[in-house]
Amino acid sequence: MSTTATSGQVIPSPKKATPQFTAKLLTSAAIVSIAIAFVLKYVFRYYLHYSQAAFTDALRGAANYWAMRAGC
Repeated sequence: MSTTATSGQVIPSPKKATPQFTAKLLTSAAIVSIAIAFVLKYVFRYYLHYSQAAFTDALRGAANYWAMRAGC
């Protein structure tokens, strides 16, 4: 809402942060944090160690993804 002053100028009313905005902000921050943690834990190791050992993990029973990498 706006208030009209005596000089004819429109003065905007101050906006307050709502609880819904705070909840949305915290939820968004949590989702982004989870996504970053996932990338750091499961994806980033492939970029740090680009070798056959990084793409084949016999202890976890992973398939031989080194043979299926792009550009083979």
